[in-house]
Amino acid sequence: MNKKLLWDSILQQAISGKLVPQLDTEPAVEQIGPDPAPDEVPFELPEKWKWVNLDRTGSFSSGYTPSQEQILGQGDIPFFKVAQMNLKGNEKYLRLTPTFLNTPRKIFEAGTIVFPKLGGAILTNKRRILAQKSVVDTNTAGFLPTKDVLSLEYAYAFLSTLDFGQYARGTAVPALDLSKVKKIWLPLPPLAEQRRIVAKLEELKPLVDQFGEAHDKLSELEADFPRKLKASILQAAMQGKLVPQQDTEPAVEQLGPAPSPDEVPFALPEKWKWVKAGQLGFWKAGGTPSRSNPAFWNEGTINWIKTGELNDGIINCVEEKISQEGFNNSSTHLNPVGAVLIAMYGATIGRLGVLAVPSTTNQACCACTVNKDLVDNWFLFFVLMGLRPLLIKQGAGSAQPNISKDKLVNQWVPLPPLEEQRRIVERIEQLFAEVDKMSACKAP
Repeated sequence: MNKKLLWDSILQQAISGKLVPQLDTEPAVEQIGPDPAPDEVPFELPEKWKWVNLDRTGSFSSGYTPSQEQILGQGDIPFFKVAQMNLKGNEKYLRLTPTFLNTPRKIFEAGTIVFPKLGGAILTNKRRILAQKSVVDTNTAGFLPTKDVLSLEYAYAFLSTLDFGQYARGTAVPALDLSKVKKIWLPLPPLAEQRRIVAKLEELKPLVDQFGEAHDKLSELEADFPRKLKASILQAAMQGKLVPQQDTEPAVEQLGPAPSPDEVPFALPEKWKWVKAGQLGFWKAGGTPSRSNPAFWNEGTINWIKTGELNDGIINCVEEKISQEGFNNSSTHLNPVGAVLIAMYGATIGRLGVLAVPSTTNQACCACTVNKDLVDNWFLFFVLMGLRPLLIKQGAGSAQPNISKDKLVNQWVPLPPLEEQRRIVERIEQLFAEVDKMSACKAP
């Protein structure tokens, strides 16, 4: 249950007589107007309460929009438009206004509860209380409770439980049917009990707000949990802690010079080696044929991938194709099935993909055609995924963060024996599937 649902539940308890106890010392409410038929009201009331039509407990008014001369005048009466209900600082009481009027008509009294009566704003179910005498625009209506019958705060609580969309006419431009609103049945407690209900609501509101903050934080943590869990799985994989090492598997030979201890973040299992990523395959960035030459794009037959198409998985569907002429007149490169792609800059920086179809790419994408005798392409894919935060951090510091091909090929990566790589990939895929299954079960 989120904050809104909890508060709605508390308001429902309040208007049905279940939030505070009834007191024998308080007199019963006298019936004002006719009694409702049993099918006109949604629940039974405590003995001393009565169902009363809303317009018998206060008065309704409609706003108006003043003339330009009145708006420009040096007056002292605030003028509110319905849109100002959205301003920060106007969440319950309307206080902030940039406009004051002189000689206005239809002044609403302080303590009037105002709400939208025309347009889509009706469906937002906003209710606001005027903090001082004010004018409201034509799209707004107001309800002023009769003080010796209905408490302002209790009236506000009750109106907050209503869905005014039920009382609107039209769809293109909804209009509130005030004649129906006036006849809404209000559960009316004794005036003293109304005040006790309001006091209880004011006591509970900060607690509900605290609950809302805690709920939002928990939701944020839950939403981030799958990502963090997958990151932990990848970290364990890169450190040789995800699957056991096998005595029957040969050790990896060092490719090029070994790193100094301060160049790498952790120690590796005995048979593993730190190697530069550039030693694991052929790395090549792409290019884009000129868009101004239709011959480079019309009737294209060669797949061409943008970084926005990288999906952290298999890429088997390509949005655009280029012609052979476009290929010949650009710096792009045709990458084979199984090539590992990574976005080097832009909004998708660090995103990955593995080709299921031969494809070229744009210049923001770098591809690695792996040396299959050294590395499994999916192992490299998961290593790059595990290194993604580090690579992006290394690319920071400019207007547009850039991983760059040079940084990629010079990045130290852990390299296990080839068979262990495949066992690691299989285990990662199993664990990622379990994480995804857990996330799906928690989804609303």
